Amino acid sequence: MRFSRLKEVLLPSFCISWLDDDALGTIVKSWLRFERLDLGTAHFWQTPPRITFRGLVTLLSSCPNLEHLGLVFDTRNVGPIQAERSGGVCNTNIRKFSVGCSPIEQPPQVALALSQILPCLMNIAIEPWAWGVDQEARRSKWRKALNCIRACAFTKQPDLCA
Repeated sequence: MRFSRLKEVLLPSFCISWLDDDALGTIVKSWLRFERLDLGTAHFWQTPPRITFRGLVTLLSSCPNLEHLGLVFDTRNVGPIQAERSGGVCNTNIRKFSVGCSPIEQPPQVALALSQILPCLMNIAIEPWAWGVDQEARRSKWRKALNCIRACAFTKQPDLCA
């Protein structure tokens, strides 16, 4: 595929609703050198994202050098079973994850899933604008997820994120 040495794609205004897990997987499996990726985090989209936790796991397993991640994805169906199916994917480079207006319903389950695949995650950036459907509820839930992630950080190996 062309651009096989591509390291950075920054499209924060891209309508992420057009991509699903399979489309994202096709993209990232062709561009294995990604270090920075930002898709759809700059706007609230009326159509919910079709990328799920499965797509995020595929992204992380395909791009081990990824250090900067911005991605709107649907976390509403992440549960304990899905969290355990990460297949050993673990990215210790990412410390901040920009999730834009990603929908979230169960902060503890989302925190568990993210902690397993992003063990060094210490910050989640949410939508920066002052409008959007259910914005305050979504922000509150992402803050709860981040608090759970930070609480889990105390139980991790100290050298893992050095």
